[in-house]
Amino acid sequence: MPDPGQRAEFSWSPPPKSGCMLRDAMAQRTRMRRRDDLATALVADWDGVHSSLEHRYLRDVERPHALPRGIRQAWARRGRRTQYGDVLYDEYAVAVELDGRAAHPGAAQSQP
Repeated sequence: MPDPGQRAEFSWSPPPKSGCMLRDAMAQRTRMRRRDDLATALVADWDGVHSSLEHRYLRDVERPHALPRGIRQAWARRGRRTQYGDVLYDEYAVAVELDGRAAHPGAAQSQP
């Protein structure tokens, strides 16, 4: 049994080729619920995004409209808290928050 005072360190990495194995299994099925969502999640072109909504923004908005490459998961300190934003266009002083207050309920309270 581990010592309760000892800090646990966790790490996880998917088995090699797990994405390939899932794509192969998907190809063998004629019917599959949420196939498009899973196929999107298995694409290697996520470019620093952390959610499917952020991926759709990158794929459907930023790239097709030739927007400058945004800084993904930009962070800022607010007092003792660290806040993360979805996309920051630093040169233009514009931050894009895709999921808003629903995903960050404490953010509205920490605004000055």
